[in-house]
Amino acid sequence: MHSLGLPSLLSDPSAKTPEEALVHIFGEARRTTPSILYLPQFDVWWETVSAYLVNVFLNELICMPKIYI
Repeated sequence: MHSLGLPSLLSDPSAKTPEEALVHIFGEARRTTPSILYLPQFDVWWETVSAYLVNVFLNELICMPKIYI
């Protein structure tokens, strides 16, 4: 299971930005299928993060092969 919660995105030592952490987590989920992406408190997450991070998230979902959704 891969968490996309704010603490996970902000504390990833290998990422310089939350967007980079998000892309990294999606990449890990693709490599370790089957995987679960966990979004705790999604409503708060959606209202708190930047519009750019929301766009990166939506792009990652759109680009995910249909078999994974």
